Amino acid sequence: RMHMAVLETHIFKAHNNIYIEQPEENYKTREIRTEIVFPDCVNENTGMLVLIPGYGGNIDSHVFRKMREVFAEQYNLITVQCDYFGNKFMDVKQPEEMKLIATMENIVNAEIYYKVEDFETVEEFNDMGIMQAIDIVSSTICAIYEIIRKGYVFNTNKIILFGTSHGAYLAHLANIICPTLYTGLIDVSSYIKPYFMKQARNLTLHAERIKWTNIYRYLIMKDKSYQYNEKLYDLSFLYQFIENRCKIIALQGTEDWMVSAEEKEAWISNLENAQLLMIHPDEVDGVLCKNADHGLGLDFFELFKILMPSLDNIIGQTKLEINFPKELTIGNGNICIKIGYENGLPEIRTITW
Repeated sequence: RMHMAVLETHIFKAHNNIYIEQPEENYKTREIRTEIVFPDCVNENTGMLVLIPGYGGNIDSHVFRKMREVFAEQYNLITVQCDYFGNKFMDVKQPEEMKLIATMENIVNAEIYYKVEDFETVEEFNDMGIMQAIDIVSSTICAIYEIIRKGYVFNTNKIILFGTSHGAYLAHLANIICPTLYTGLIDVSSYIKPYFMKQARNLTLHAERIKWTNIYRYLIMKDKSYQYNEKLYDLSFLYQFIENRCKIIALQGTEDWMVSAEEKEAWISNLENAQLLMIHPDEVDGVLCKNADHGLGLDFFELFKILMPSLDNIIGQTKLEINFPKELTIGNGNICIKIGYENGLPEIRTITW
C-alpha cells in the first residue's frame, strides 16, 4: 500500500524581537510559520529532523519541501522547518531592474553592480545569531508539544539538526542554547563566526548578455548597534560553556573560500562528540559532492543515504521523555547569554552588548 506523509503548516508563538522594546511576556507579539511532515506511522522509533536553510534557501524552496517529505517517509522522521527571523532576506531574488535591462536590444555584454540596501527593518532582519537560533529551538519544542497533543510517542533520543553554511552555524547555536534537546547535528560547511557580519555579500546572476552582481549589505553589518558582544557569535567561545552531548558530524571542503579548513579542523577536534569529514578536490565524486568548495555542491539525498545508518548506530536506545535546563548561562561572568526555560520555551533573560 502507498505510504503517505502528512504535511501540516503551523503558526506558533515566537520569542519577542530583542532588538526593540517589547512587553514583558516573551511570547506575546511574534508568530512563526513552521512546516511539519509526519511519516505515515509514528512510533517510538520515529525520530525528528530539524532542517535549517542558510543563504539562498527558505521554507518554500523546492529542495527543502522535497527533503521534508522524502526524509519523513524514507527514514521514519518527523521533519520540521521554521521560517526563522530574517530568513526571508537571505534568499536570492532577481531584481526587477535586471529583467528590464535584459529586454533592451542594444545591450551587448553588460556587467552591472547593484547595491542592495535598506531591504530589512529593525522589525525583522538577518540578525545572524540569537533571534534566529531561538526561533529554531522554540519551533522544535512547539513541534514536540504538537506531537504530544496528537497522542503520539516518538524517540526523543533522535532529534537531529541539519544545516548548510549559515544554516549549519544556526544548528550549532541551537544546540548550544538548548544542550539537552538535540542528539545529532549534521553540519555542512558551517563557519565559526558569521561571515557577512564583516563582508558584503556579492551574488552574481547571469542572464543573456548580462552579468549582474547584487551587493547585499545587511543591516547588522551597516549598523553595529544591532550587534551584541562579538564573542557571543563565536562558536568556539560558546561551546566552552556547555557539555556537548549531541553527536556532531561536520563536512568541510579544503577549498572553502568562506571557512578556513584548518580553523574548522582545529575547532572540531577540540569539541566533545564531534567528527569532521574533510573533503579534498581529489575525493569529489560528482555524485555525493560536486566540489570541495563552500557547501561542497552536496546532494542532500545521497548524503542522508550514507549518514542515516551511522547516525542510527551512534544515537543508541530509544527515549521518550524530554528534559530542558531550567536556566542556562552561556559565557563567562561579564560576557554571556542567559536563557530561562521555566515556561516551557526558551526566553532570553540577558545578553551582553
